[in-house]
Amino acid sequence: MRLRGFEYFRIVVEAGSLGRAARCLGVSPSTLSRAIDNLEDELGVTLLERNKRGVRLTCSGRVIFSKIRDLIDIFHDIKMAGQSLGSAARGIINI
Repeated sequence: MRLRGFEYFRIVVEAGSLGRAARCLGVSPSTLSRAIDNLEDELGVTLLERNKRGVRLTCSGRVIFSKIRDLIDIFHDIKMAGQSLGSAARGIINI
């Protein structure tokens, strides 16, 4: 599983439709749809109910969405900490 698939899923849910999410991400709706399909296959559950008006989370999708949001937040915290530590490691300390 890749973080990008999780981020795509989060953005689709927050946008409420594949089309809006695709425009936001700068990818085609079919690319985004395949990414969501792949994530559903990897997880073994259906995450979204899709219709012409948009998408809706399934029961499994609600649980997974909550976990994915937490995971993405943790990943971004780790990334920020790494960048901060990297900057500090390159600094010079005079005593």
